[in-house]
Parts: sequence; structure tokens; C-alpha cells
Amino acid sequence: MNKLQLVISVLLSTSAVSWAGPQQKKVDNWIDASVKAKTELQEKLKKAGMPVISQWMKHKQKAQSFVVDVKGLDKLVLVTAGGPDGTNYDQAVWANARLIKKDGTSVWLDEIPYEYGVAGWDKPKMNVNVYDNKIVIAGKEYAHGVLCHADGTLVYPLNGEYVRFEAEVGIDDASQGGSVYFQALNVMPENVGKELSNRYPKEIAMLGSVLDGLDSWLITADASEEKQAVEKALSYLKDKTYFANEAKRVADETDVNTQMHKYLSLLEQIQQVVALQNELEWLNVESVKLAFADMKRQKGYDVATYEPLLNELIELTKKGFDGIYKGDEQVIADAKKALADKRAILLGNVLLDGDKIVATRFKLGMNARLAMAPDLGTQANNWSNQESARREGFDSEIVELTNLRGDVQMRRVYKPDHSSSIADLKLHWDGDRVMFTQTMPDKRWNIHEVKLDGTGYHPMIEMKEPDLEFYDGTYLPDGRITTWLMSTASSRCCRSWWMQATPSSSSNTTSTSSNALTTSSISAPRAAVPAASSSPRVRRSRWPRCRAALPANTSSPCWKRTRNSAQRANKAV
Repeated sequence: MNKLQLVISVLLSTSAVSWAGPQQKKVDNWIDASVKAKTELQEKLKKAGMPVISQWMKHKQKAQSFVVDVKGLDKLVLVTAGGPDGTNYDQAVWANARLIKKDGTSVWLDEIPYEYGVAGWDKPKMNVNVYDNKIVIAGKEYAHGVLCHADGTLVYPLNGEYVRFEAEVGIDDASQGGSVYFQALNVMPENVGKELSNRYPKEIAMLGSVLDGLDSWLITADASEEKQAVEKALSYLKDKTYFANEAKRVADETDVNTQMHKYLSLLEQIQQVVALQNELEWLNVESVKLAFADMKRQKGYDVATYEPLLNELIELTKKGFDGIYKGDEQVIADAKKALADKRAILLGNVLLDGDKIVATRFKLGMNARLAMAPDLGTQANNWSNQESARREGFDSEIVELTNLRGDVQMRRVYKPDHSSSIADLKLHWDGDRVMFTQTMPDKRWNIHEVKLDGTGYHPMIEMKEPDLEFYDGTYLPDGRITTWLMSTASSRCCRSWWMQATPSSSSNTTSTSSNALTTSSISAPRAAVPAASSSPRVRRSRWPRCRAALPANTSSPCWKRTRNSAQRANKAV
């Protein structure tokens, strides 16, 4: 019996025996809430004659006329949505876009400030392309236009002043490819999506991982988006026969709301199996046996508790888990139990008795399953440093995780008062505070410190010189710290320093208000030019300017200075 049938059966049973007691109010689950939210949004859009959606516009294709009746509307929401091929190079342009008043006069859209604007890459631009050159679509040049890379949203105030919106839509010729749907609405579907995500974060994140976007899903009147989500989820299964047949049965449903509900219910079942499939790939019973044999020799390991779990795991594995691909509830339960046994056995390790982890948490919403390194505050490659990382636009915090063997609990330690990332998290030797990299109000990197009880936050270095910034700090066992310094004064070459500093007070506090940081030693090449800092707390040596790329001739002075400095730095550490 699937979940939908079970819900219907319960409701019928409740109806039949309603005389026996007060009728219980039905509580919406995420599927009910999603279908309801989408239906209500569709009613608002339909009333205003929305949405207006372009054809699928592709690179080098001639711009398409785009006209919207906006009589009586308070807001105009313009959306650029990536097509089925993703959002790479989707440099979408609302060319010659203008709003027309009742008397026939018009205003260029680029002359009206938007209330809200976000682009899938960089930010919305007026009258220029991504390279700040003239806008050109299929060879035609446009003096006016708003470029908003997909997925992007622009919201403009109308206040009932305008009757029509006109534009020519297409992809800028400077792009290397791309394809986009242009959409006009009178409401923000993003707000509806966020509300659902706040109520059902795990389920909506799961849904978002197999959709082209929550916005597109919400404004699509039929169940085609739900169908595509199911088809995408099916592609992850090793054996999709059973669930593909279930999807065919849902496709025969005639009522749209019922069809959306059944597709979402089926999607939930498929995603559960996909998750089990992925976890089972990492279930190596022989490895668990070896780990158990090792851990049971440790003093304090609870053999009496974990040995029966190991035996159960072995028996469950012998039975096999292929039934998950047929929706077999017993096999699904067995697979979950086997994975739970494995987790319990391994987390029983006495080395985890501390039961506490400090970590940086990034809230990514529905994009969490698609995150890449830059989304976590780091650079996009392994040959650069924090200078290459994005500095703002994050929702990050430092958290403490406890009860690691059960229902993991999370407590916030620190959250920035702006949208900086948090990088280079280091725990102090005393275990009572952490050091990390974060931007200052002027967007320069600095190293900061906070106690694990959430108190005592402060930047660790007083940054009096505008061309310096600090990152990747580390505590040394003797009370000193090391950190990398970077000068932003020269665009020709990156210039960096390696610094050791010692807290000047015996309490090891590093409050900038007490001028606590002093330099104890500097590692620098012999040819370096000494320069006294304007701050008495930091002294530094600048490297002579070198080429960014090291020369092939390793006998060159630049190479020797770099090599010798690195050797001395390593020796000092």
C-alpha cells in the first residue's frame, strides 16, 4: 500500500467511526502543502493573465518580441530561467525593454530602479553585456537593454501607472552558448518556494535537486514539472522497472491536482530508494568486521551492545536488498536497519566519547545537493588561496555538534553580522575557542577568534594599513600564532608574508582594543626590503616584485628567493 492509499484509508476509517469521538483535524504533509501552494499561486497568476512565457530562446537566435498587459498591476516580476541544458552562458537580455503608460508615453526599463534584482552570475547590468560592451543579439545592436544571467529575477514597481510592457528577448552574442526561457509574472514565486522550504526544508531540498528550479515548477499550470522530476530521479536507479511502471500509471490520471500529488508521492519513494542505494554501495561488511575486531580491543568499547548488531548486520546482508527496487517495504526496512547497525557499531568507537564537533555550517537551501567549493567559501581550484574566494553573499555560522551517536544536536557558536563566509576554522589547544578567517566591514580578510560559549568575539589583528589583509591563521603550541598576509597594493603580482605573532598579555587574549599582538619573528628572504608597519603590533618584510608564474629557469633570482624563503619558513615552523 503506497503512502497516498494509506492516507485515504485512514481518512475513510476516521469518517466511518466519527461518532466515537471528536474528528481530528488533518495535518498537511509537504506534498499536500506543495500542491495547495502551487494551486493558489496559479489562481493569482490566472487572474492577472500570467505567466507570459517566451519560447525557448537559444544563442544566436533572433530576438523574440515579448509583450505583457500590465494594467492595474502593482509589480512586474521578470524571470530568466535556464532551459533543460542548465544555465551555463545563459546571458539573457531584455532588449529595448520599456514600460508604456496609458497616454502612450514610455520609460526605458533601464531607467527604472528595480526593487529586487538577482542574476545567476554577477549582477543585472544596464545597457551593456557581461564584458561591459554593447549588447548584440543575432547581429543586431541594442542601445537599451537589461542583462540578467539565468537563473535571474527582477522586480519592478508599477503602482498601476503602466498598461503594457514591451521588450525583445534573446541571448547576447558575446556568450559562448546558452538557452533561456523569459517569463513575466505579477507575483514572486520565489517567496512561495522559500515559505515551503522553511516549513519542509529536507523535502523541498530533495524536490529542488531534481527540478530545473522551484520558480518554474510553481508557475507551471500542469504536472509536467513533477513528471520531469520523477523521470530525473528514475535515471539514478540501477533498476527502474517497477517505479517506471508506477509513473506510467500516474501519467494516465486525468485530474491535474491528483496527478501532481501522486507524482510527488512517487518521487518521495524513489528518492528514498536512491538514498538507500547510495548508502548500500558503501556498506562493506568485511570492513565493518575488521573495524569491530580492532575496536573491541580498546578499553571501554561496549562489545556486549555492538556484537549482536554486527551479527544482525551480517544476516541482513546475506538476505540481500534487491527488493528495494520493487518497493518492498520489508526489504526497505531491512536495508535501513543494516545501515543503522553499521553506523552504531562504528560510532561506538571510544575515541568519539568526547561527543563534540565544532564545524562551519553554510545554509544553501535547495542548492545544498548541488554545492561546489565556492559555495562553501573557498576558492574554485587547488592552486590559489583565499584571495580568489568570494567574500560575501553567504549565510554561514560556526556550530557545535553533540550527541553524535543519536539524534545529532546543533548549537550556534557564532554568526557574522554580515554576509561573509567563514574559512580556516582552527580549534585552540585548550579546546575553549576557535580562530577563523572572515571579512572586515571593508571586505578585507582578517583572522578572528570567538569562545565556544559564544562570547569573546574579536578580530585578532588591528588592520591600520589599508593595503594589507590576513587569513589562514594557526595556533602554535607555545602561544604564538602564524598567519598569511597579503598586500592588495599591487595588481602586477601577488605579494605575501608569513608572520608569527605572540600575544603580549600573559592571559593569551588577543583583543585589538588592548593592542595585544606583537611580532616575535619574521621569516623573509635575505633580499627582502624591510618596511616598518604603521602599527607597532605588526612588522613585516616585503618581497621584491616577482612574476606571477614561476620561470622555467630555476636559477633565476626570483625562483631562488621564492625557494630559499620557503625553506627558511619551513625550518622556522
